[in-house]
Amino acid sequence: MPAHLLAWLLAHPVILAPLIFCLAATAGQVAHGVNKWANKETETILGWFTGDRRHTIAALMGNAATMIGFIQTVNLAAIYAADNGWWALLVFGFGQGWFVDSALNKRRQQPIDTSAAASS
Repeated sequence: MPAHLLAWLLAHPVILAPLIFCLAATAGQVAHGVNKWANKETETILGWFTGDRRHTIAALMGNAATMIGFIQTVNLAAIYAADNGWWALLVFGFGQGWFVDSALNKRRQQPIDTSAAASS
């Protein structure tokens, strides 16, 4: 990244704060997929996002809509300007991305066969 672009971004917190928030929200959504892979709920990390495309698209749309909603209604630049505000934006964005993916990117549970237990 050219130094003048970084200096320009640092001088414009109205642009930098939403950028940090959106990158953190995207990282949170991806991290939720990594967590599902680590817990052996999917064979690959990418498999979490490609296994059920309808729920994945819903989660992506939900994450984007929530990001837009927060950018429009919350003064992210004021949060960024506070002490350790960049850290707050990272935590807030990461948590939001994780929450949206865990709420909307669900997998169908396999039905439990209770017929054998009922007949005993």
